[in-house]
Amino acid sequence: MPEHSDPGDIVGVKELTGEDDGDRISETKVLTSKEYLEYAQFVKDFIISTVENRKKQEESRKQEKKIRGEEIRREERRIEREHELKFATIRATRNDENRSPLPSMTSSGDGDVSLNKLIKGVNILTIPVPRKIESWNLFFNSLERAYKHKKVPKNSKQKFY
Repeated sequence: MPEHSDPGDIVGVKELTGEDDGDRISETKVLTSKEYLEYAQFVKDFIISTVENRKKQEESRKQEKKIRGEEIRREERRIEREHELKFATIRATRNDENRSPLPSMTSSGDGDVSLNKLIKGVNILTIPVPRKIESWNLFFNSLERAYKHKKVPKNSKQKFY
């Protein structure tokens, strides 16, 4: 028997030669059968062709499996890139919100606070200007707390002084 043949090939030869002894066919029975001895080259060619066909099918299955694996990896990478893009846009919008100027400085719209209103709010939150030298620390501390509470930008703090 040619190499790489398996029991399926022997069954094919059994059907080809007309042998029928149930499930118990062996290689020696095939090799000693009358049909095999008369058409030995034909049977060998038949077995070789079935082995080659099986190898081609196995290779095509492997190739299809490889292609499917590559497609799955590409799809996973595409999904990963989409997630990264979503996270990047979320981060960008958060950073834009953090960097955008306060509405109090852009003012004059509905809901926006003008610079004059900010000054008035800080004045209300601070204690009156002290007359004694010992009270200045308390005044500046209350002024800093008012800045934090009203979220006054650093470049606008000079206008309050």
